[in-house]
Amino acid sequence: MDKLYKLLETIREQFEQEGWYCVLADKSSFNQNPDLKTDFEVGFDYRDLRALSIIDFENRIVMNSYFYIVDDKTFYLLGDPTHSDKPIEYQIDNIDTQKLIDDIKRVINYY
Repeated sequence: MDKLYKLLETIREQFEQEGWYCVLADKSSFNQNPDLKTDFEVGFDYRDLRALSIIDFENRIVMNSYFYIVDDKTFYLLGDPTHSDKPIEYQIDNIDTQKLIDDIKRVINYY
């Protein structure tokens, strides 16, 4: 999943260029950050979990997107307000970066 981690770093940088403060988190940092939730009932098995948090300091809002890594080729995207929805599935080898960015913005209610 090195491809996913590199992609998430690129996306984080793009959000920062848009003026947002962003943080990438792995599973071990979830316990240290009260804004990240780990108690969702996701309804599927996953191997690992990453989160991209976009922080709006002015309005004191943290918007989280979660990347549930299923295997070396597949991951699911969910956000805090979309955990009751069906996850968006991605195949890492055929990913459209702009579509992923648009989906991240949608799941965090960015618009």
